[in-house]
Amino acid sequence: MGNSLNLSPLGWTVLICLGIFIIILNLSLIVVIRKKTINPPRIIQQDTGKYLRNPWHNEDAQWQKLSQQVAQWKEEKPANKSDSDPDRPAE
Repeated sequence: MGNSLNLSPLGWTVLICLGIFIIILNLSLIVVIRKKTINPPRIIQQDTGKYLRNPWHNEDAQWQKLSQQVAQWKEEKPANKSDSDPDRPAE
């Protein structure tokens, strides 16, 4: 095996910077794990039960509103029937 540590100054600089980066990254992760300050926001905790019980509440409400509008439209349609009824035979 030859002289494998024969690197240019730029190579040494890159290796040193990479080593420092990895050490800092690991130390920051250790600090975060020790503090354990990562908590979910309070709002999410309050609404979690509601969403787990009925995950499609908003969508169901919109469908219900649409259904009511269609039912109302169907009730109004026979009262507003005019002579332009396509099922009516021509005179």
